[in-house]
Amino acid sequence: MRFDVLGPLRMYRGGDVVTISGALRRSLLAVLLARANEPVPTDVLIDALWGERAGDGSVQRLQVHVHRLRAALDDPERLSFGPDGYCLRVRPDDLDARRFDALLDEANGADPRRGAELIRQALELWRGTPYQGLDVPELVGEVHRLSERRLVAIEDLYAAELRCGRHGEITGELTELVHRHPLRERLHCLLMTALYQGGRQAEAMTVYRRARDVLAEELGLDPGAELRALEVRILHGEPVELGTSPLARAVPAQIPHDTSGFVGREAGLARLDELLGKAPIVVVVGTAGVGKTAMTVRWAHRVKDRFPDGQLYVDLRGYGPDPPLSPQDALAAFCVPSRWTAPPFHRTRPNARRDSGRRSTGRSC
Repeated sequence: MRFDVLGPLRMYRGGDVVTISGALRRSLLAVLLARANEPVPTDVLIDALWGERAGDGSVQRLQVHVHRLRAALDDPERLSFGPDGYCLRVRPDDLDARRFDALLDEANGADPRRGAELIRQALELWRGTPYQGLDVPELVGEVHRLSERRLVAIEDLYAAELRCGRHGEITGELTELVHRHPLRERLHCLLMTALYQGGRQAEAMTVYRRARDVLAEELGLDPGAELRALEVRILHGEPVELGTSPLARAVPAQIPHDTSGFVGREAGLARLDELLGKAPIVVVVGTAGVGKTAMTVRWAHRVKDRFPDGQLYVDLRGYGPDPPLSPQDALAAFCVPSRWTAPPFHRTRPNARRDSGRRSTGRSC
C-alpha cells in the first residue's frame, strides 16, 4: 500500500490508484496520515470532519467512515482503534512524506555531492501543495512543516552545489528563487556567492542592496549577520567560505526533563492534541501549583518530533523569590538574533506557549 500527500491525496494498492470517494473520507485519511503511527483522539477526528456542525450521532458517523476506509486498505488491521483513538499504521516507504523526511535526514551530514543527490531525490517526490485540495484545519501545521522543510532543503541543495563548484549552472535557478522568496536571506546569500565565485562582484553587490531594501520595506529589519558579513567579504575581494557542513543545522532542544510519576490530565493533553496545527498560540491557565508546567512539558515531549526546527523553553519566573524575567532576557534565552528588537509586551498571567510560526515548540511560565 502506498500513500501520497505531497500534492493531491492519493492511495495506491498493488500499483493501482484506489479511489477514495467523498470529501469526508479523504479528510479522515489525510488526518490519520498526518499523524501516522500515533493515535488520533475521536473528538479530534470529529472536529476535523464536521467542526461546529458536529452533533448527536457524530461518533456513529465517524465509525461508518472508518469502516469504509478500512475496506479500501490492503489490510483492514492497518487502521486500529484503542483507548487513545484511531491509529493508521504506515511503514516508512508507504508514505511519500516519510520518504521525503528520511532522504533529507540521510543527506544531513553527507558530503556535498551525495547530499545534493539525496535532496534532489526528496524534492522529486513533490507534486504540488501538501494535502492539496483539502480544507481541514487539523492539517495546517503539517502542511506548514512540510512546506518549510522543502524550502530549507532547496537552500541546502544549492549550498551543496556551490561546494561542488557548480556556481555557473545554478545562478539562473537561484535568481528565480530569490524573486519568488525575497524574504529568505539564505537564498540571497547563496545567489551572491554564486555570482561572486563566477567573477560577477558588481552583480553580487546589487543582490545585497535589493535584499537590504526588501527586508527594510517588508519587515523593518536590517540584513542579518550572515548577509552583512558576506557583503563585507565581497567588497574586500576576500574568499567566501560556505562552511564545512551546509546540511547540518543546530536545532534548539530546551524542554526540561519529563516529569516522573505523571498521572491524569488526559483531558488537558487531549485538548492540546486537538489544538495542534490549528492555533498559533495556546495558553494554559490556572492557579499556582496545579500542574500546568508538568502537563505542558509532558505534552511537549510527546509531540516534539512534529517540530523539527526545535523546542524552546523559558521560565519567566512568574512565581518565586526571583524577579520576573525581562522581555529582552526571555528573547535571549530563545536565541533570538540581536538585530530583532524586543517587542513592547507586558508581563501577564503565567502561560504555556506553542509557537508555530516556525515548527518549534516553546514554553514560558
